[in-house]
Amino acid sequence: MMVKNSLICCVILVIVSGCTIKPATNNAALQNSKIAIQLTPHPESKFNQVTASFTVNTSKETAFKVISDLAKTPLWLKEVSSIRTLKIYDFNNFLLQTILDSPWPFKPRETITCVTTSFEDLTIDIAIKSCNKRHPESHNAVRISQLNSHWQITQINDTSVNVQYSAWLDPAGNVPAYFFNRQLPTQTKRSMRLLKQLIEDTNNVK
Repeated sequence: MMVKNSLICCVILVIVSGCTIKPATNNAALQNSKIAIQLTPHPESKFNQVTASFTVNTSKETAFKVISDLAKTPLWLKEVSSIRTLKIYDFNNFLLQTILDSPWPFKPRETITCVTTSFEDLTIDIAIKSCNKRHPESHNAVRISQLNSHWQITQINDTSVNVQYSAWLDPAGNVPAYFFNRQLPTQTKRSMRLLKQLIEDTNNVK
């Protein structure tokens, strides 16, 4: 169940970081969180790709555990409306549906994604890609059919790990690329900052 839940959580950030368009905020915590954010152009899209990373004092197992805890998901991904596993192919491969609320005038977004997790001695990798044709479209949400994302949790030493996240998606519908690209770093950093804090809090109470 922990692995299954982690995959569900991992896919959410792909959408939250890109599809929710909100006014930019001047938050000092965002500047001091030691979270690196980089935007790069996508060769075949007007929507940018985002890469984020941070280092936290914990083990890769603890970081993975926090990401996998659905009860904590709303604490760092507040836009989640619903989420469910559509199919379990095997222990490391799942088909997921995620619905996220979008602020007016945008409709909610839906993704159908294949998620694959691999476990190595020093790393945990999670690959997420659109599997748009494996489930009928919802009439109440806009389907995002183009997305790729990747998480890598790497044990640096006995006391710390590096969490790296990269993602690209086309938000579909009438979302202007200018506003999407402008808000992408802020939304991603906010979610990563909250996630990092949850990992630190969990590590401190062990």
